[in-house]
Amino acid sequence: MTRARTRTVVVTVLAVVGVAFGAGGCTAAPGQDRPLVAVTTNILGDVVSEVVGDAAEVMVLMPAGADPHSFEVSAQEAARLRTADLVVENGLGLEEGVSRHVRAAADDGVPVFTAGDAVEALESTREDDSGPDPHL
Repeated sequence: MTRARTRTVVVTVLAVVGVAFGAGGCTAAPGQDRPLVAVTTNILGDVVSEVVGDAAEVMVLMPAGADPHSFEVSAQEAARLRTADLVVENGLGLEEGVSRHVRAAADDGVPVFTAGDAVEALESTREDDSGPDPHL
């Protein structure tokens, strides 16, 4: 990813985090002093962790090396996702096994930031012309 694209993603994540955690916008669970940001992939988890620092707990769903197309979350992670203060996903069809849980969280009112919507994705180099490359 170019520096300009990286900067765009980071600035957009900062803006979304700022809105989600703005005055009165944080819904941290009782006994927790930090809001929860659930992130679908470990690479985005690294970016979000750098952006929010200690201001939020970052729960990364997919460990390094997991196949984002087939990865499934546990029932406990799915429940926690639905009570997060913010969900950050890649989008663009990358997290096929997690997408229904992200939609359920959104249906419950959890704000969802889709990184793929904030950048101009590269077109796929595959011959089937399957659309944008989800690998930011």
